[in-house]
Amino acid sequence: MSATTDERVHIASDVTDRGIAAWNARDPRQIVSHWSEDCIYESPVLPGGRVVGRDASQVAVAVTLRAFPDFKLVELDRWISPDGLRVALRWRASGTFTGPLDPPGFAPTGGPVEVEGMTCTELRDGEVAHFRHYFDVTGMGRQLAAVPARGSVAERLVVVLQRRRAARLRRAGARH
Repeated sequence: MSATTDERVHIASDVTDRGIAAWNARDPRQIVSHWSEDCIYESPVLPGGRVVGRDASQVAVAVTLRAFPDFKLVELDRWISPDGLRVALRWRASGTFTGPLDPPGFAPTGGPVEVEGMTCTELRDGEVAHFRHYFDVTGMGRQLAAVPARGSVAERLVVVLQRRRAARLRRAGARH
């Protein structure tokens, strides 16, 4: 017997509540415990932008929690689709960058990091089937000391290097 629409909405809310609690407990196994075996986890900070499967998702989550051992997630807004199959969650995450962030290999700065974003979740049979994060990666990169500060000498140097590379790419494209 399949769940009614009201039951699916209740399940979606429960899965979301458990997910937030699991992130705040900083337990990768608990975070993915309500994800399907074939779930898709997408985030702009994942190598290749996504991982597939509960085990791979758990490893990816552990990378974040190792880098930010005091990670905290605060819900700002929540929307559950009328059919109870999709959840949009606007959130604020914070933590102190005291552990390695590998991949990609960033060394900890010891500084605070705070980012606001949104997660879109699709559910199937009461489990997370697709989990997508959206947030300002450049802003986060600045907090990680991986992207130069606005207006800095380093930012101007990056612009010069980008312009040189763009010119080379245009010339190479003109040859083809």
